[in-house]
Amino acid sequence: MVRNCISVWRKFLYFAHSVRATTLCLVFGFLLATDGVRAGEEAPQWTEVHLSAGQFSKAAPASWVQLQGELPPKMQAPVYFRLFDTQYRFAAQTGSDRYVRLVVDGNQGAQVQQQCKQSLTFDPTYQTLVLHTVGLWRDGRLIDQLAKAQPRFLTSDKGQSSVYTGQVNVLLEIPDCRAGDAIDLAWTVSGRNPVFGSYNFAVEQMGVQDLPISSRRVSFMSPRDEPLHVDAVPQADGGKSRFKKFATAQDTVSGPWRRVQWHDAAVPAQRIEAFGAQGDTQLDMVTASTFADWSAVERWAADLFVVPKAPRSAAYQSLVRDIKQRPTEAERVARALQWVQREIRYVSVSLGESAYRPASPDVVLERRYGDCKDVTLLLTTVLREAGVDVQPALMTSFNGRIASRLNAVPWFDHAVAVAWVTGRPYVLDATLPEQPSRLERMAVWHALKEVFVPAGPHKGFVQVPVAPDVANRTQTHAEVMELQPDGKSGVLSIDITLRGSAAEQQRQLMRSVPLEQVKEQVLNDLRHLYPNATWKAAPSYTDQAQDNRIDMHAQFVVPEVLKRRFGVGQRYEFSDNPITQQLAAITDAKRALPVGLPSELVRVVFSHELRLPAGWRVDEALYDEAIQGQAFVARATRTRPTPHSLLHRVELEIKSDRVAPEHMRQYHDAVRQVLDLETTLVVKQP
Repeated sequence: MVRNCISVWRKFLYFAHSVRATTLCLVFGFLLATDGVRAGEEAPQWTEVHLSAGQFSKAAPASWVQLQGELPPKMQAPVYFRLFDTQYRFAAQTGSDRYVRLVVDGNQGAQVQQQCKQSLTFDPTYQTLVLHTVGLWRDGRLIDQLAKAQPRFLTSDKGQSSVYTGQVNVLLEIPDCRAGDAIDLAWTVSGRNPVFGSYNFAVEQMGVQDLPISSRRVSFMSPRDEPLHVDAVPQADGGKSRFKKFATAQDTVSGPWRRVQWHDAAVPAQRIEAFGAQGDTQLDMVTASTFADWSAVERWAADLFVVPKAPRSAAYQSLVRDIKQRPTEAERVARALQWVQREIRYVSVSLGESAYRPASPDVVLERRYGDCKDVTLLLTTVLREAGVDVQPALMTSFNGRIASRLNAVPWFDHAVAVAWVTGRPYVLDATLPEQPSRLERMAVWHALKEVFVPAGPHKGFVQVPVAPDVANRTQTHAEVMELQPDGKSGVLSIDITLRGSAAEQQRQLMRSVPLEQVKEQVLNDLRHLYPNATWKAAPSYTDQAQDNRIDMHAQFVVPEVLKRRFGVGQRYEFSDNPITQQLAAITDAKRALPVGLPSELVRVVFSHELRLPAGWRVDEALYDEAIQGQAFVARATRTRPTPHSLLHRVELEIKSDRVAPEHMRQYHDAVRQVLDLETTLVVKQP
């Protein structure tokens, strides 16, 4: 049986995970406050910046900070946090302060020495940084290096990417740092983006991936007469969550202040498992917010997308007239989306309030660039004038169902528009490359994720539906290998039909990668299974853009088709990766975390037919069986179209994007059945 790790047509079919997998904008809290760098851009180059007076200083911690006394016990680990202390102070009038103290220790000096270079981040547009401690623990005493430490302030916002954030990275080289030292750092970042008004919020992880913690403390402090909501969000594996077992909470009031504090000790290194399902987190988290509830978030977010005055530019009026001329509502929506995707260049200028408040439609049209929130406001404004029921919405792109669990914290990193056409919500992402098809044929890029609509009759969380037409989610991959009369060489024909997101990914690939480079990669991948294969003729490529369908056909000459197997004849192998790569191959059926599958709920049909010369035969058993697994169903058949051929065919349909832990055994067994489908045939010659 053959399991070829490299799909022959992978480069020709799929472009990374998502064309906009790195799109990040409208990010709040500890996330980046801009869209991420787009795929294909160069890595940013760092540039030294100079801060104004008062933006950075060295001083002792403020009086509100609860200082840690003796260091907690050592741990047996190569590198670990001996202390990880995070304290917040919220106030409606003065904003937010975040104090952090880290003590990094370990039992392998060389690895700890790698920590002698530290990097902190803050936004001098509205924040200040105070460095309290730069120290080294050596032989049981603290060596104070604060005065000697000379941080460098670096930014990448000098035209090296399409993202301008105002964020400054503080690079700190700790003087006289030696192997065996423990590093002690403490600092406070103060300030709140004025776009949030009187609101404050934060999210903290109780554990750290791959590193244990001897003592972890997280506390939130606010005036006792102001709202403060602190919640624990346990990781998806309830058996590993430390809440209620080890992590303890205290809620105390002292004078005018209230403090809610979580503490945990001997926290093991956190392990992140692959194939995590949407809506779950694999780390225990604590959230704090001064938003009273989601209604308060609605009021705040709705204000962001209010156009202060009606657009009046000639460019805007021309666009509106063009949209209104379309005969149907669906055509108006598609035309507006396609125009914005095609004509507005992606650039994010996210300084201060502009990190969260979109630019006006007139401004975006004049400069012809914008980020997700800018193009979303432009799109919704135009469509409203065309009579479409449309609203801007916020979402979390990397974990599409987590936001609603986070205690009214605006945990969003992307903005989209939602249009209701004939009662169905269509999520319109204007940052994607142009989607040229009819509205009902466009790919559903955020299927099954939740978007937060802050205003209108549909306000609240709306789950993005999958494409209603199963055909629009079906990809077909048909292969035919015809063995030549010489019994050695063969001609391999491959026919592929892409629809929905696969078709749109393919278009993006063809826009960004030269055809000759794609063909070379296809041939290199093919040769992993069929050495010395060559093109027989130029491949055909038909793009039916309106139907969002791409058809491809190619033929290859394979010099050596069969491999000899002693005593049983000759062996023929093929790969069914188009099927197997859709399934999460979980090796442990006892896994306690939900498994995630493709949210598009795709359907894939794969077939491979071996045609032999007269007199040759394959004596393999025929079958027709259904494989029923949690979240998917597969039908596998093996038939004999002619006396001298054998057809292997698998239809796989994803029914759900997650598998619960209690169904893991059934899912695991079903996946094994799919993986065990025989892709090796014994061929006998006359």
